[in-house]
Amino acid sequence: MLHPLRRALRRAMAHTLDRARRKAGKLREEQAACAAAHTLLECGEILKANLGALRRGMTQASLPDLYHPGQERTIELDPRLLPLENARRIFKKHRKLVDGEAKVAEQLALCQAEESALASLAERYAAWEEAAAPDLAPPPDFTADAAKLRIHVPGLEADPSSTEGEETPARAP
Repeated sequence: MLHPLRRALRRAMAHTLDRARRKAGKLREEQAACAAAHTLLECGEILKANLGALRRGMTQASLPDLYHPGQERTIELDPRLLPLENARRIFKKHRKLVDGEAKVAEQLALCQAEESALASLAERYAAWEEAAAPDLAPPPDFTADAAKLRIHVPGLEADPSSTEGEETPARAP
C-alpha cells in the first residue's frame, strides 16, 4: 500500500511548481509591458502637442505622429477626463512602468530560481519514488527541502501541541 505522505508530497510539489510557473509567466508579461513603456511616452508627447485638437468626451484621437512623420497614431482616451488629464494619465502609466521595470526583473529572477529549485526537487523525488518500496515514507531530506521551498504538505505541519505552552498576546480593542 502506498504511504499517504508520498502522494501528499507529490501533489504539493506539483501544485507549488505550477504556481511558480504561472507567477513567472505573469512577471514575463509585466516585463514585456515595461519594455513597451516608450510607446506610452510617445503617446503622451503626441497628446501634449495636440491639446488644442482634443476635447473632453473623446474616446480616441487620431493625431499626427511626431515620431513617424506622415503617419497618424490613434490613442485611446478616457472620455471622463480633460485632454490634459488624459496626457497626465498616460505619463503616469509610463513612469510607473519605468520605475517598476527593475523590480519586475528582480522578482522574475527570484521566481525563476525558485522554479528551478522546485523542478529539481520534483525530479529527485520522482527518482526516489521510482526506486523505493511503496510503503516507505518520504525521507526527511525531501520533507526538509520541501519546507525550505515553502511547500505546504498536509500531514507534515508542526505539531499543534508544541505551541500549547505559549500565551497568545492580548489584542487591543
